[in-house]
Amino acid sequence: MNNNHETSRQASEISEEDKALFDSAEQDILDNHREETGKKMARRALEVYNVAQKNGEPDVMGAMEDLDLLDEEPESESETEEESIANPDVTERARAAEEAMRELIKESFLESATSYHRQKREQHSMELLLSEAEAQARRHGESRVSSRSEVTDRLRSRIKKGESQIEKLAEQSPESYVVVHGYEFRDLVRQIANGEIARTPYVERNLKRVEDNMAEGRPTFLHGHLGSGKTELAIAAAKHSAIARVTRGEAFEEYKAFCDANPEASGQEKRDALARAYRRRYAYHERNLRSGKEDVVEGEKESAVERYMPLIISGSKDLTSQDMFTDKTLKVARFDSKPLMEHVSEIEEQMREWEEQNPEAAKDPTSRAEAAQRILEMYKQEHQAFGTQVEIVKKEILRGVEEGRPVIIDEANAIPSAILISLNDLLQRRPGDQCYIPGAGSITIAEGFSLTLTGNLSTGSVTYGGTGELNPAFLSRLDIIEHDYLPMSSEGSFEDMGENLDKNELFKVVIAYLADKDGNLALPEMEKTLSKLFRLSQLAHQTQIVFEGKANESNMLHSDSGDDVPPELKQSVLSIRNLLNVLKKWDKGSEMDLDTALWEGFVGSIADADDRNMVIAMAIQSGFFSESGGWEAKVKECGSGLTTLEEIHPGAFDYEAKPLETYDLRRVVDMLYGQRPERQVYPDINLSELEDEVDDELTTDDIEAYQGKLEELTNAIGALEVLYNQCGCNVSQGE
Repeated sequence: MNNNHETSRQASEISEEDKALFDSAEQDILDNHREETGKKMARRALEVYNVAQKNGEPDVMGAMEDLDLLDEEPESESETEEESIANPDVTERARAAEEAMRELIKESFLESATSYHRQKREQHSMELLLSEAEAQARRHGESRVSSRSEVTDRLRSRIKKGESQIEKLAEQSPESYVVVHGYEFRDLVRQIANGEIARTPYVERNLKRVEDNMAEGRPTFLHGHLGSGKTELAIAAAKHSAIARVTRGEAFEEYKAFCDANPEASGQEKRDALARAYRRRYAYHERNLRSGKEDVVEGEKESAVERYMPLIISGSKDLTSQDMFTDKTLKVARFDSKPLMEHVSEIEEQMREWEEQNPEAAKDPTSRAEAAQRILEMYKQEHQAFGTQVEIVKKEILRGVEEGRPVIIDEANAIPSAILISLNDLLQRRPGDQCYIPGAGSITIAEGFSLTLTGNLSTGSVTYGGTGELNPAFLSRLDIIEHDYLPMSSEGSFEDMGENLDKNELFKVVIAYLADKDGNLALPEMEKTLSKLFRLSQLAHQTQIVFEGKANESNMLHSDSGDDVPPELKQSVLSIRNLLNVLKKWDKGSEMDLDTALWEGFVGSIADADDRNMVIAMAIQSGFFSESGGWEAKVKECGSGLTTLEEIHPGAFDYEAKPLETYDLRRVVDMLYGQRPERQVYPDINLSELEDEVDDELTTDDIEAYQGKLEELTNAIGALEVLYNQCGCNVSQGE
């Protein structure tokens, strides 16, 4: 335990927003402590009570029955007050214990947050140093085969160690658990609120792989089904790579200046300075990109969008190589080898001279017009006629190669193979190499350029119109990554979600979308709504499985006539984009229930009759569109025609909004990440008198001392109940 000075020092490193996180979790931690330690102390007291009563082995069953009484809430506040008055010494000690526990919790939170930020800074600085080491190797042509060296090995080892330390930190105490996962969840909330890609563990793995490829200039093919978010992933990776490349250079300049100004600084302080500089500069560029502001680059203003957004080519069967590399156009720009505006200026100057020489004639409009016509005719006779010139228009790939910007070719497999083959030479080159660009010749590839292709690959059950198979020789030049839908457990319910926490990333995104910036969650009929949101996430996952053609016998549906209905979806899937649209329509139940929002936000927009009927059938299986809500939905067979809203809900909607209930961040963390670890450290509280009454090692003298004093002991038990209600210390463990 640190002293108050040390705690205050740590507190100064934590922002007000961070402190709000700690405060929101403190009371629940304290309540949990009261419950657990209170029960242990009461159980020990009851054992003593039974020993004294029986003069033998404790009556365990009797003790348990009495313990159940202690779990009950007091009948009234006056009852607790009477017990407090009757036992002022024990009550005072309970208050002292509660205050000590509060101090422990507060200090533990601050220590955990300080450790978390320190570990994050250390890990970040190691990642920056690793990136710089790999970039230097690329600049010197050393990393084409491998970027591995003694330096990079040490850095990678430190990074893994940092990840392990953060995992261990989360398990050290209830407070550290809330801190680590609380920050993780709030990052997810922030990403969704800012319209960024939600970086769940599955997304993070693919994102890192794409970013690594972009950093090295290695081409990537990212494929996945409709609505899986592959294009969004590619754009997110490109933006991060572009900003990170610029920011890393700026951060190292600040790092060098810090080292020069602080030669006595420790390695830790220097690395912290590097991490802080990077974080500050990255946030600056990210804000500029989000707001569309201009930035000053080498003395000139440059749009942040132009600087950091990737160049995107939309693939189609009509795309030509000129659309990707260079195009040509005729431009009337000069005659007599001079720009057009220069000739205009000369004519205007001659007109002004005429006006000065003929002030009276200049007042007459007719004379002015005749003079202007004469001047123009004479000028045309003295100079050559207008001419044209061929202008080269730089398209996305040439711009990316010259400017060092990532290029994304979206829906690449919609482009004819003969056109894609023109990329073959470029796919084998890396930044710093020379490559041939059709229409432009030999060009040096600037650092920062990368090429990422995305596409929907048709499978046996899913066919994407207008797309074709990619040439195997072409694919062999690419790092192929499959980006699927977010993981979500198909089995189980919200109530037993704890068995599949790692699989429920889709549900976690749903909760992050609904939470506020601090991670608090406000919903109507909290438990009931959470259960339904979980089933909505499962329904989305089921549509994704069926759309991909991965359904099995467990996904079989049954019509009202008893026939089996094999699940199949040709065009429709409840993707993350569609799922969030349903939640937006629902608006936490302000004007409609979740079933109606599911219809308005997704089902009602499905144009294909069989797809709509299939989604309705799957929704019924997931507990939506039930009769209790006024729905008359049925499972229909293929070819039954389009189902309308009036058909499955013929009556008027009778809806009344329910009041909101709130889960603060600590409860959200418990729900999404599992129960917090048990407390291992308790404050040093002087409860010697109570320890005399509740001792682990009973002797004959102890038992005899209690003979004939049952009334006093009963009062002691009442005092322990007060202690249980207010707070206590686990003295049975001698702490």
